[in-house]
Amino acid sequence: MILFSCIFKLITAGKLLTENKEEPVNILEHYDPNDNNLEHYDPTNEGKYLGRGRTNFN
Repeated sequence: MILFSCIFKLITAGKLLTENKEEPVNILEHYDPNDNNLEHYDPTNEGKYLGRGRTNFN
């Protein structure tokens, strides 16, 4: 019974890890050529657009 519960927990943890993947956003889709402030585009954050005036310090 304990073995079954351990296997069940491993399967559910694996499902949670694989289902919560975010799709990366292409920076060029949100690129504004008139915006000279490049801190809005963070290439170290897997290409995610951070929004106007937002920066990622993680």
